[in-house]
Amino acid sequence: MNLKDFYDLGKELLQGENVSEVKIRTSIGRIYNYVFHYVRENCRKHPDSRFRNGKGDHQEAVEFLKRIEERRLASILTSLTDQRNNAEYDLKLSFAIQKAEDY
Repeated sequence: MNLKDFYDLGKELLQGENVSEVKIRTSIGRIYNYVFHYVRENCRKHPDSRFRNGKGDHQEAVEFLKRIEERRLASILTSLTDQRNNAEYDLKLSFAIQKAEDY
């Protein structure tokens, strides 16, 4: 699978009129997966990476970015992780299309 497919699907879900909240929430999750996989797949051979291709790699992506002094990117990934968790697990929150487009 091409990891950009996550990104493309995330954008596609936001197209059209009257986009449903489930599409907005799913879009946030797909974009998060694109960013996570992009970092992991493109940085796994870096000497400072500790990716194990399993549990813990999501946090490792953030920690890796911090170790290589990319704190701004680590902050963005942390924020996107929080939003993905909210979109997937907190059904009481309401998500508008603008929120997904911002991410």
